[in-house]
Amino acid sequence: MTQGDQILEFLQRLTPLTRSCLLNELERLDGCGVEMPGSADIQAKLRAEFRKDGSTQHRTSSPSRVFFTPLEPLLFDGALEGDNYGRLPRGSLAPIWEWIGRDLLPTMTRDFNVQDERADRR
Repeated sequence: MTQGDQILEFLQRLTPLTRSCLLNELERLDGCGVEMPGSADIQAKLRAEFRKDGSTQHRTSSPSRVFFTPLEPLLFDGALEGDNYGRLPRGSLAPIWEWIGRDLLPTMTRDFNVQDERADRR
C-alpha cells in the first residue's frame, strides 16, 4: 500500500464534517502560499466529494464571497512578497468570516447566509 493510498484510507475514516474542515484549512494554507507536498491530490479528492457540481476548483462559500466583494481590489493570492501595505491575502478571508460568524455578529451572519441561499434559489 502506497503512502497516497494510506492517506486516502485515513481520510475515509474521518467524519464528513472533519473532511470538510480539512479541505477548508488546506485551501486556506494554499491561499497563503504554504506549499505542502501531496496537498493538491487530497484537495482534489475532497473537493470532488463536497462540490455538488463535481467541480474540483477552489470555491469560497457564496455568502462570504458576496460579503467580501468590496475588498476584491485589495486582495492578493499567494505569499506576501515585497510591499503589500493595505492589501490582504485572499486566504485570510475564510478565518475572518468564521470569526465574524462565531464571535462578532453571529445573528447577522446567519441571517445573511439565509438571504444568500434564498437569492441562489431564485
